[in-house]
Amino acid sequence: MTYMKKVCGRILSDIRQNSVALIIILIYLALTQYFFHTVCPLKIVTGLDCPACGLTRASLLLLTGHITEALERNASVVCWVPLILYFCIFRYLVGKKPPFALLLATLSGIITIVIFLVIHIF
Repeated sequence: MTYMKKVCGRILSDIRQNSVALIIILIYLALTQYFFHTVCPLKIVTGLDCPACGLTRASLLLLTGHITEALERNASVVCWVPLILYFCIFRYLVGKKPPFALLLATLSGIITIVIFLVIHIF
């Protein structure tokens, strides 16, 4: 089996194993975006931004080379994009569980909250 077939096999396996959750998430995203024009549950319920608001747009901006705009949208993007790339490289290209995955995700979450508080409180 070639290397690319193994990579594609891992991706398809994950999609199959998580298909119900993926469908539920897609339905949630479609409905909340259609009815509330946002997918953030905190924003829907309270009207307030959460620490992750703007992170998807910031990620896309960063990946397309718009660094300044990405940082303006959500500065914690500098933690999340490399972390997701790290996870994907280990899971799909290397074929192993990423070392320190929980620790790195926790640190990224804490950094996201701290950045949010610094920008919005201080």
